Amino acid sequence: EVKSAIESVTCIPVKQQRLLCQTAELCDDLPVSRFAAQSAVDVTLIKRSAEQVEWLHAVEADWTNLLNAPPEVWADRELVIVAVGQCGWALQHACPDLKADRDVVFQAVFQNGLALQHASQELRGDKEVVLAAATQCGRALKFAEAHLKTDRTFTLAVVQKNG
Repeated sequence: EVKSAIESVTCIPVKQQRLLCQTAELCDDLPVSRFAAQSAVDVTLIKRSAEQVEWLHAVEADWTNLLNAPPEVWADRELVIVAVGQCGWALQHACPDLKADRDVVFQAVFQNGLALQHASQELRGDKEVVLAAATQCGRALKFAEAHLKTDRTFTLAVVQKNG
């Protein structure tokens, strides 16, 4: 409802809109009534390019539509998050900055723990990221940094999560 109201005033199509309230992105189906009780809410409108909207449609349909995409598409955080949400293996195609982005990597390892092998070295040493990956697939521990593999407390936590 909010995005539709914005479209009627600005002529910016709903798919080209990203709405942020402080640091959180607002979902597409957010009802206007959610803000009725508040006297004022600061919302930032970011307009997506037509090209980004096309890629977003493509990745939402099937992440493999990005396989032949140019490098700048694999550097687009929003597109990569959608892709790795469908298939964690898509992380292998992401640019190095996104392989080091904790949120992107979490999304990938929640979908497929073995995607950890494509994360940055720093994140392969992050206890929370590795635990999430190993919880999804115990074999993901193979791709953790050595200091975690030798950490008895950590490996016990992994074993407890995997039963």
